[in-house]
Amino acid sequence: MPSSTRDASVAFHTQHFLNWLTFTNVKVINGAKAHAIGTSKVLQNALFAKLGLDFPKAIALYKIEDVEVAVDKIGFPVIVKPNVGGSGSDIVKYKTQASLNKDIAQGNLTLGVDSTGLAQEFIESDGYVYRVEILGDELFYSIRQKMIASQFNYCAADGCSVDIDEDESEFEFCAEDDSSTIKLFDVSNDILQDVKNIVKSAEAEVGGVEFFINIKTGAPCYYDFNPYSNFVSNGNALLGFSAEQRLLTI
Repeated sequence: MPSSTRDASVAFHTQHFLNWLTFTNVKVINGAKAHAIGTSKVLQNALFAKLGLDFPKAIALYKIEDVEVAVDKIGFPVIVKPNVGGSGSDIVKYKTQASLNKDIAQGNLTLGVDSTGLAQEFIESDGYVYRVEILGDELFYSIRQKMIASQFNYCAADGCSVDIDEDESEFEFCAEDDSSTIKLFDVSNDILQDVKNIVKSAEAEVGGVEFFINIKTGAPCYYDFNPYSNFVSNGNALLGFSAEQRLLTI
């Protein structure tokens, strides 16, 4: 997946290759459809909506001029992010119209590599991000990570973090740059079934789904589907088992 440290072209190269494999009738684990959904926040939201799941309200953007109209409908605070991204790259939260106008005027706002972005409502969470990964039709692992202020990132799997400008340092909840904050948790049957439905609908054989708990409703709010196993580093010491070994022995 593209990220702040990986060139975004990897997503498009992979999509073309997977499409070619599909047309030549090659069996692929996590094929073209899974990859397409995994690299598009717009498609992920469409999938969540199709399944009747809660997710942050968002409006797709195809040019910078669309941002102000979309934000008028969503309100502040608002998150603006690229459609194709990873590890929280190029995600910006705006608390006021003035800060948004400033970035637009200075040309600091980007919609990403496919010139498509999203204006998304900001929902306060319970202070954790959660990730549940499915292998086949079984639970592979479920983890949660404590979030802290001063950084903004919803990457629950590997403790990754994204630096932000000082002017945008007042984020309420942000993933902590410390894998020791990642812990196993017991996922409920209802959430597990939601995750299985997402992975199955995306035609993936292995995949992770990330969500947070909306503190106003107490319900899970889904925001990401990742069609690649993205296990935490040093899993044996941290969580008591090795994802790689389980992949080899299941």
